[in-house]
Amino acid sequence: MRVAVRAAIPRAFRLLDVDAIEAEVQAGNDRSLAVLRDVGMGPIGERMVFAPARGRDERCVVLEVCRPD
Repeated sequence: MRVAVRAAIPRAFRLLDVDAIEAEVQAGNDRSLAVLRDVGMGPIGERMVFAPARGRDERCVVLEVCRPD
């Protein structure tokens, strides 16, 4: 997964007109949090996000990486 995310982030910045990319991860999902941190994403807060597979809102950690200068 780390390889895929590392490849996707630079491509997303090249293809999309965005200054930052956000990801939301359920608070207890330590493995996904580790992947996102390892690729340079940092936490910016928490929010409730609807999880379709569970049919309910879940508390998620929000991480962000900004476009390099």
